[in-house]
Amino acid sequence: MPRATTRQRSQLDLKALTIKGLCDLYVGDLKAGLILGKGGRPKKTSTSTVDFGRIERRIVPLIGKRRVKDLTKCGYFRASEIRLSPEIDATL
Repeated sequence: MPRATTRQRSQLDLKALTIKGLCDLYVGDLKAGLILGKGGRPKKTSTSTVDFGRIERRIVPLIGKRRVKDLTKCGYFRASEIRLSPEIDATL
């Protein structure tokens, strides 16, 4: 397999899926009833509301611009330890 050039790698990096993009896909599937909860049934409305809130208020502001391929378990824990900004704290 030939190695990618620097230009090809940078183009792939620009096209890489971000956490925000992944969350948008999840929310779309959740609204369509494709995400299943306990018992193989679609998630309840109350659970979906909690998911939306977590995504909008915590996940996207903290790590939404990161690329999915760059996120590791260790990176997630470091991001979750970041002190929330006053704007985010005010919405919680």
